[in-house]
Amino acid sequence: PLVLKEYQFNHLQEDPRLLAREDGSVAIVYTVKESLFKFPKQSYCHLRLPDNQAPADFPVDLSVSDTTLLDGHPFDPSQKNWIPLEYQKELFFIQSVNPLVVLQHQGSNGSDPKVANVKVVYEDKIGVSLPWKSEYGSFIRGGSPAVLVKPHHVAHREFSRYYLSFFHSVAQLQPGNSLRTYFMGAVSFCPLPPFRVHAMSTHPILHEKYYDGAWVEPRRTDYVMFAIGVLQRPNDPEHVYVSFGHQDKDGYLAKFHLGELFASMEIVNSCN
Repeated sequence: PLVLKEYQFNHLQEDPRLLAREDGSVAIVYTVKESLFKFPKQSYCHLRLPDNQAPADFPVDLSVSDTTLLDGHPFDPSQKNWIPLEYQKELFFIQSVNPLVVLQHQGSNGSDPKVANVKVVYEDKIGVSLPWKSEYGSFIRGGSPAVLVKPHHVAHREFSRYYLSFFHSVAQLQPGNSLRTYFMGAVSFCPLPPFRVHAMSTHPILHEKYYDGAWVEPRRTDYVMFAIGVLQRPNDPEHVYVSFGHQDKDGYLAKFHLGELFASMEIVNSCN
């Protein structure tokens, strides 16, 4: 089992995102709370496999670093769905998609090795016009990490690769009904800082079976699709796999052809 060392700040642990790093480790970025009544904050630790471990030898003893709290930033702590990405072996976080806010991990703050400073490397005071329809929720929230992929589509050839992530939004889909509905979409970011939004879905990515049947929380929420992870298989550069949660109960893995996915996305910005 994966055992994370517990401190006061990570007494409650939620919403893990896993990001494969260039050095072979996996960053686990997750939400922490001291208690149910405290604001959520972001933290991370690193997971490593033994150097000589073969995949066929699983299960294995995993090495997990102590958790580091990401603190010292001026932004609303209740916005907990940060999007982690790696650039030039450094860890960055998109704290807000629109307006765009990008933070960079700066290491320990010096007085407490369990607390890391984060530097605001880019903050857009005014958002841009996005093609995502407002009836599906205008606030774009993080979901999966962002990973570099080749778009395999003629309209997206400004750069050979872009960061791709899957987000979620929340809307009141039925007029006069206060129930919340969660939707999932795709967004790509420019491959160079400040990682501006390059393109995104205009409509939710869904299947009718995920929006039918019993509601997840009858008094508050009807249907939930929540993106969690994104990955590529090394021998299959034309596809991407996305894991997502459904109704806060089940997990699924979806496979997308990158050319078809990027064809469905509308370009927002030039990356030059």
